[in-house]
Amino acid sequence: MRSKSQQLMNEISAYVDQYYSERHTAPSVNEIAKGVGIAKTTSYRYLVAMNDLGMLR
Repeated sequence: MRSKSQQLMNEISAYVDQYYSERHTAPSVNEIAKGVGIAKTTSYRYLVAMNDLGMLR
């Protein structure tokens, strides 16, 4: 398995934080993918990895 980019994890985290603060709801996997400029599948895989690392709550 390829290692995940810490920079991309930080970008996803920042996007989710900003989205939540503006809309008071969490973004979907598809919205994260579009917001960060990555594929939906990549977005999902990163969210799983970030969850495993305890980066999401």
